[in-house]
Amino acid sequence: MKDTVLIIFVRNPVERKVKTRLAKSIGSHKALLVYLELQKHIRGIIRDLACGKYVFYDDEINVWDPWENDKYFKRQQRGDDLGEKMYQSGVIIGRGVLIIGTLRLPGSKLLLRF
Repeated sequence: MKDTVLIIFVRNPVERKVKTRLAKSIGSHKALLVYLELQKHIRGIIRDLACGKYVFYDDEINVWDPWENDKYFKRQQRGDDLGEKMYQSGVIIGRGVLIIGTLRLPGSKLLLRF
């Protein structure tokens, strides 16, 4: 799997900017805690995968967050919409990629989850 690259799209964990639909029912602080727990869960699942791991941040790269700098390559998301961001991540990496995250593609019934 050494040629395999895993890309994780993340939002910077800022209250009222993550899990906004969930926040409507449980509040923005609890939604932030849920988001942080989901990230922790993903890190646990992918920790031992033998592949390159890239974390793409929506706003700014955080070198002090739980995504360990020696285990994850950190990059900035580029593009105006999700499709463009996904495409640009592949261009930046320069090879085939696997992307995980919670996505909802506009105009589509396709829903991908962690």
